[in-house]
Amino acid sequence: MIATAQLFERPAPGWQRMAVCAQTDPELWYPDAGLAVEARRICASCPVAAQCLQDALADTGDEYGIRAGTSPRRWETIRSQARKEAAQAGQIDRKAAA
Repeated sequence: MIATAQLFERPAPGWQRMAVCAQTDPELWYPDAGLAVEARRICASCPVAAQCLQDALADTGDEYGIRAGTSPRRWETIRSQARKEAAQAGQIDRKAAA
């Protein structure tokens, strides 16, 4: 799991070159609702899925598609939970976690 402090930071550059999705049809990552099975299957075997998720969580301007086998709805759930945990640990202002 990614540490809370790192969740909203971009991963080190270059990780995308090792991504399995770089060798596939880009349309797979922007499926119609509920049709992300193939993208998620590919992500499950990707060696840089953690970096991809970290990048998705840091990129609040791109809230569409599948990244690291997760959807924008899941990204927001992870962000919200991370903010709550950070606030409880005193890492961020509690108002920012709401």
